[in-house]
Amino acid sequence: MMKAIILSHERGGSYALDRNGCYQFVKGHTARPVGEEIELALRPQIQYAKIASIAAGFIMVVLLGSFSWLWNAESYSVYVDVNPSVELVFNNLNQLKAAKPLNEDGAKLLADLKLKGNPGDVV
Repeated sequence: MMKAIILSHERGGSYALDRNGCYQFVKGHTARPVGEEIELALRPQIQYAKIASIAAGFIMVVLLGSFSWLWNAESYSVYVDVNPSVELVFNNLNQLKAAKPLNEDGAKLLADLKLKGNPGDVV
């Protein structure tokens, strides 16, 4: 229980000032005079900032996990099998993930090239 002082009356309730300096609307107590001290039942305060920060953290984890899955998952491979032979692996975002040589000539070719981009540019 917390003590509070009635400050004013309005439509079926009263405004009261508690010992922490917080104003509260309290149903009832309209028959009591302004300035009288009353007992208020303590009710848990909802901490919206804490709930919002937890929700934002959860959303960030989901978004980052989804993006990470899109970026790292191998979606399809393209084999260029004319001497030199090379395997090109692309992710779900159509970005080159890996270029793997399939023979010695492919290794020499990839040593000199810096491949980057979408399938049309790379092939």
